[in-house]
Amino acid sequence: MRKMILCLLLILSFGIFCGVTTLLAQDNADTTAIKQVIDNYLAGRAKSDLNLIMNQISHNYSRVDESGNTVDYAEFKSNVENAVKVMANGSVSNLEISDLTVQGDKATLSMAYNFKALNLNNNEEKSSKITSVVNLAKEGESWKIVQIQLQIQRLP
Repeated sequence: MRKMILCLLLILSFGIFCGVTTLLAQDNADTTAIKQVIDNYLAGRAKSDLNLIMNQISHNYSRVDESGNTVDYAEFKSNVENAVKVMANGSVSNLEISDLTVQGDKATLSMAYNFKALNLNNNEEKSSKITSVVNLAKEGESWKIVQIQLQIQRLP
């Protein structure tokens, strides 16, 4: 009887260990995939690559801007199209990602980075410190950005 209980406890412990290991592996895979989405988004910004940027954005994208208006996918894309037309030689530096949480098929993170680019309209280089809260959703097997709340601080 004692051997059977010990055997059952061993099997149960092994099952719990495997379950926890699987959850941790999935969480690590999700975290890695989410960070790749952010890297691709920022690389697209730096390269003024509309397709690379928009491939990271969900068609369900929606946020409320500082005026209280809703910005959907189409308006976000239009804003990005306008920005990539007038920016060149972009660079992203000092990227910090924090507070990354994954809950099922939703994730949130905070990020801060410096962005520098040449404004082609006036040939001036602009530098900014950008902080963002980013919400993502898993769509099929891919993570996509569904909302970005930005704060931009112009740097000298």
